Amino acid sequence: MLPANFKDCLVETVASALERMAFMVGEPIDEISDAEGRASCIRVTVDGANYQVCVRATDGALLELLASLVDSESFDDEEAQLAVNELANVLGGEILRVLGGDLRPSELGLPKSGDTVDEDERTIRCALDFMGETIAVGVTPIGACP
Repeated sequence: MLPANFKDCLVETVASALERMAFMVGEPIDEISDAEGRASCIRVTVDGANYQVCVRATDGALLELLASLVDSESFDDEEAQLAVNELANVLGGEILRVLGGDLRPSELGLPKSGDTVDEDERTIRCALDFMGETIAVGVTPIGACP
């Protein structure tokens, strides 16, 4: 079960990680549609509770991310998917920490391209706008009935 204030914490965690990692400063926005952007998901386990963290990013947001990290002004499909996989890895680690994984037994899986779990009413989502480009994150408890 996710804490009651988790959405606010998620927004702050994602925004802070992107600012530290790639000097990207975004504004919280309403969700983007599932059709937009590339996706990667990663499993987070904290004290026996499992969560799926799914990250979706538009190509423009990935270009900004890559430009900050590797001084690139273009990318191919493989590089874009690797970037969103790495973003899922970083954000999954940050979310693991927020959920207490630095103090309790925890595990961070490997990122997988595309959505690997259906989001439902338990999913906590946030999205950030970076000058018209978007990065969205959803965290879903898994392994229990909705």
